[in-house]
Amino acid sequence: MLFLFTGDLHLTDKTPINRIDDYEKTILNKFQFILDTGKQYKVDCILQPGDFTDYPHIPYSLFSDIAKRINTCGINWIVIRGQHDLHYRREENNAVDALCNSVPNINFVSYLDNLTYNIYGASYGKEIPIVEDHTKFNILLIHKMIIGNDKLWDAQKDYVTANNLLRKQKYFNVILSGDNHQSFITEHKGRYLFNCGSMMRSNVSQVNHKPFIIVFDTDNPAAYKKIFIPIELPEKVFDFSKVKLEKEQTESLNVFVEGLSEQKELKFTFMDNLLAYAKLNNISKEITDIILDCAGGK
Repeated sequence: MLFLFTGDLHLTDKTPINRIDDYEKTILNKFQFILDTGKQYKVDCILQPGDFTDYPHIPYSLFSDIAKRINTCGINWIVIRGQHDLHYRREENNAVDALCNSVPNINFVSYLDNLTYNIYGASYGKEIPIVEDHTKFNILLIHKMIIGNDKLWDAQKDYVTANNLLRKQKYFNVILSGDNHQSFITEHKGRYLFNCGSMMRSNVSQVNHKPFIIVFDTDNPAAYKKIFIPIELPEKVFDFSKVKLEKEQTESLNVFVEGLSEQKELKFTFMDNLLAYAKLNNISKEITDIILDCAGGK
C-alpha cells in the first residue's frame, strides 16, 4: 500500500500579520503540489493528521475550491481533527466534517479495518485507540504535541517525545503526528514517527522551516521518500521591516515598564507619572500612546 503523509495544512483565506504575498493563493498552490505529488507517485491514499483548516469555518469560495481539487484528483484522503478544525472544541459544524460529508474521497477516521493494514485516529484531545490486530500493518494518525529531541521553548511542559511514544505504542508500525509545526522523523526498531510540520510558514519564527511530505510504502518502510514542498525566499513573503519595528517597540515597552518599577521620585497622579517618565527618558510618542491607551488615559 502506497501512502502520502502530510502535516498541518491550516487552510485559510486569512493572511498572517507579517506575510506580504497572496497568502490564500500560496496555500492553494502548495495544496495542489501535494495533490500533484500524490498523482505523480500513484499513491493509494493521502493521510492528514489534523488542523486541515486554520479555523472551523472558512468562506464558501475557499471550501468549494478545496472540495473541487480533492474530488478532481481522485485520490482518497483520510483525516482526523485538530484543535483548529473544531468549533469551540465540538466535533460538529466545521469545515472538515462538511468536506467529509460532501466529497466522496475524503473521510474522517477513528478506525479503519483493511485486509492488510489498519488505520487508527486520535483526534485532538482523544485517547489513542487499542490496536485490534497485531499481525497487520498498523498506522496511527494523532494530533498531539509530540517533539523530537528538543523542546520548542525552554519552559515547555505539555508534550510527549517521539521516542517515548514509539516505545509505548509498540504495535503501531507508523505514527503520523500533527500539531507541532516543526518537521522531524524519528525511527525506533524499524518503526517510524513522521511529523511533517506545518505546510506554511505563517510567521517569521518559521523563516528556516522547510515543510515536507512523505511517500511511504508499507511493503518497504525504510525506503520512504521525503519530498520538500517548494517555498519562496523569505524576503519575498515576509515583511522584515515590520518585524524589526515590532521588536524595537517591544524592547522600548519593556524598558519603559522596567523603568516605572524602579522610579522612586515621581509624584502626582499615575498618569502624570507616566507622561513625566516618558519625557524624561525620551520614550517615543507611539509607545507612550500605547501605554496611555491601555491605562485608559486617552
